[in-house]
Amino acid sequence: MTIDDAAVPLPTAELMRRAAELSPKQREVLDALDSFPDGALLSELGKELGIHVNTVRGHVDELAERGLVGWRVASRSTRGRPSHVYHVRTPQHHAVMDEYVTLVETLTETLAGDDLNAARDFGRAWAQRNADRFGEPPEDFEELATAVLRSLREMGFDPLVREADGDTSVEVGLQACPFVAADGTPPAATICALHQGFIDATIGPHHLDFMPFDAAGQCGARLVNRSASRSD
Repeated sequence: MTIDDAAVPLPTAELMRRAAELSPKQREVLDALDSFPDGALLSELGKELGIHVNTVRGHVDELAERGLVGWRVASRSTRGRPSHVYHVRTPQHHAVMDEYVTLVETLTETLAGDDLNAARDFGRAWAQRNADRFGEPPEDFEELATAVLRSLREMGFDPLVREADGDTSVEVGLQACPFVAADGTPPAATICALHQGFIDATIGPHHLDFMPFDAAGQCGARLVNRSASRSD
């Protein structure tokens, strides 16, 4: 079955990217509209923002052109020009995050159970699906360390370099984790193994050690240059 590109829904990630590029005022209007779960009339949105309805219309039109706002015809009980009810098309980031965290946890538990090696293999397979994104690991160890830090940051771990030993090793503290629950409950060990496998698959012959909860508010990670270790 061949699906025409025009028939495929817009990627949610694209909506989130467009929303991230908004000006402060556009962001304010979008956030105000998002506070109406069932959508809002321009008059309602103007009242919420404290600005004239014509000004609101201009902002909403801009957001609609970016694909960030949709609309439907309001039901009416009187004659006259129909009104539109506007709604936000972008998801709430925390809701998307929560759902995908739950999905990853469920898949990992189903596929790996308590088997840490299986979880690492799952992570390596995940990385292989993203091979085009990462490409070949840099031969220079310091460049590789920079790339690993960037990956950890993009994945939501907020890495902070603790110690760097030239081309031998780099130790970082992971100050955030997407899989720590809102009440502080840490993730299962298989989730840590999953991410270790992911990084392992992107660093060539080198090695990454995870050190869970080794410092207050952090987990440790150490990237080791195996080539340097062998030469010693």
